[in-house]
Amino acid sequence: MLVVRHAETCVAGSGGNCEADIAGELYFQSSQCELENATSYKLATSSFTLHKRNCVGTGNPQALPITAGDIAEKRKFISNIYYVRDYASIVGDGIPTLMLSQFDLVSGALAHQAAVPLIEGVEGFRVELGIDSLSDTGAAVNYADAVHWANAENLTSPTNRGDGVPDGAFIKCTSAIPCTAAQLANVVAVKLYVLARANSVSPGYTDTKTYALGSTTLGPYNDGFKRHVFSTTVRLNNVSGRRETPP
Repeated sequence: MLVVRHAETCVAGSGGNCEADIAGELYFQSSQCELENATSYKLATSSFTLHKRNCVGTGNPQALPITAGDIAEKRKFISNIYYVRDYASIVGDGIPTLMLSQFDLVSGALAHQAAVPLIEGVEGFRVELGIDSLSDTGAAVNYADAVHWANAENLTSPTNRGDGVPDGAFIKCTSAIPCTAAQLANVVAVKLYVLARANSVSPGYTDTKTYALGSTTLGPYNDGFKRHVFSTTVRLNNVSGRRETPP
């Protein structure tokens, strides 16, 4: 299973392909006002009062009268759940399928909606995480300690902070061996593996192969379906980008 949550890339009601601003939807609003650090963001359905400038009411004596343009933009909260089940549309049809459940407002209620078939033939799906555990000097990450700098004059290379690059083998979180909070906080990249199966059997063919999805091996299936593994690595820019050492 993979759960992907983020704020929409476009501003609610901005036009184009972006969804309209809908009452009752769940939105994310981030303050750009230094004086609102105590409430730097909100995830809510109403009362979007954070500012992007002119921080009226936050103790700023230089604040100008508030206008509609001073309110920070809001973006729809997106949550998608992906998983594989062993049938497409009818229980027992034997077609492995990648499913998708989306969080949305339906009939006045916010909830994850019933999953719908996304791609038929997806038989295997694995997610592995790349952990940033070393600084650019090779020293271990330690966020509980104050920052130590390789050079106290330019402050460009913290020796006990991550550098935004995954270190060592990617790991898999399972119910038997769950990832720790510290590991999850330091994830800077994700590897996705998908095993796809043909829609129909190939006469005279028997699939005796095994398929490596990271640290997981699937097969052999010993049937007439041909299969292929697809993989990609996704960089988590919000975490890794902040940790990069400037050139």
